[in-house]
Amino acid sequence: MNRLWFEFERTLASEIGMNLARLFVGSLFRSSKGDIAVATDLYHKIGVAWAPVVVGWRDWVIERARHDPPILIMRDAKPLTAAPTSDMWPRVWLNRQNCGVVDEISGDETSKHPLLGEYLEQHGLDQPFTFVDSGCWGTIVRDLHLQSGLVFQPLFFFSHNRAIPGFLNDLGVDEKNGEILNDSMECCFPNFTVRPASLIRGSKGLILPELFESDVLSVKLGRTALSGVSDGTARRQLIDPVEAVERLLELSAIARGGIFTGILPHSSPTWSRGDQFLRDWPRELSWS
Repeated sequence: MNRLWFEFERTLASEIGMNLARLFVGSLFRSSKGDIAVATDLYHKIGVAWAPVVVGWRDWVIERARHDPPILIMRDAKPLTAAPTSDMWPRVWLNRQNCGVVDEISGDETSKHPLLGEYLEQHGLDQPFTFVDSGCWGTIVRDLHLQSGLVFQPLFFFSHNRAIPGFLNDLGVDEKNGEILNDSMECCFPNFTVRPASLIRGSKGLILPELFESDVLSVKLGRTALSGVSDGTARRQLIDPVEAVERLLELSAIARGGIFTGILPHSSPTWSRGDQFLRDWPRELSWS
């Protein structure tokens, strides 16, 4: 593999760990024979395969959100930016780094950004809203409620936390497979921007995330996967999201044989402090 592939591998490693990233990128490299055009075509097909799941997630959020407007938490809620209706939902850039939460896999550790409060207020998050994210524990959810005093309901793609609803959970997907699909989203929709640790004051006085492009392949493949979702949702009939999830899990089983399918063969290491985190979860924070 050349430099572009190794940079892509490092980007994914910050999300799912090096061992799993190396396994995934290696299988993609072999399947495409290192041809970026072939890899791009594979990623468009991946996006199309995810389209019914993304649309189902969107519809579930609409049903659950009720009177509190959905806000997409970037970067991880980005698949919803490729589906009609949810592509118009406001987006805010919140993550463990700018919220001052330790990230075990990436090793990021920082304090809450001094402009965070002003950034939240600027986006109207001092009023009730629906926090839409991929999940899955609720570390940022807890801190924003207890330390920043925000009032919102969180809705995750997949949730380990019984106090927070998850789309896959409501479909009946178990924890093992929920983890696989949640982690697979990191690989299927690579982040084309680096996780912003800093907020800056723009020329017009607005607080903005400081965004930098990710590696070349993450940008190219990430955008292509989103275009696949858009093309998939444009089709007249989509299969049921339950059936679509089952097909993705079948691809995960095939991937265990070392074949690239776009879905991970297994999940990344589960957060070592997750069980303790859930035991310490404040009883007053529950949306189940």
